[in-house]
Amino acid sequence: QPKSKQHRTVEVASKTVRSDTAPREGFAVQVAAYSSRAKALQEVNKLKEHRYDPYIENTRLNGKSFFRVKIGPISSRKEAVKVLDEIKEMNRYEHSYITQE
Repeated sequence: QPKSKQHRTVEVASKTVRSDTAPREGFAVQVAAYSSRAKALQEVNKLKEHRYDPYIENTRLNGKSFFRVKIGPISSRKEAVKVLDEIKEMNRYEHSYITQE
């Protein structure tokens, strides 16, 4: 059964604090979210080995901290779709999706 190639942009409403000071605009590909910053950092290092530009976005949902691992910023939706297609080829990232920053 072939996978659907449908892409969607998801805007997530939550209290968000970025772990870096660089402003992010445009799009990003969210590849994972962890309750542990250490696990998020491990994922960032794996992505860097594959020559991506990942970052961690801190957020709180229902009183709990989460650390989103994203690739970006990506200037256009078209480029974000290319990155998404590429990253999804790695099975561990098959549930990744595009977010608008």
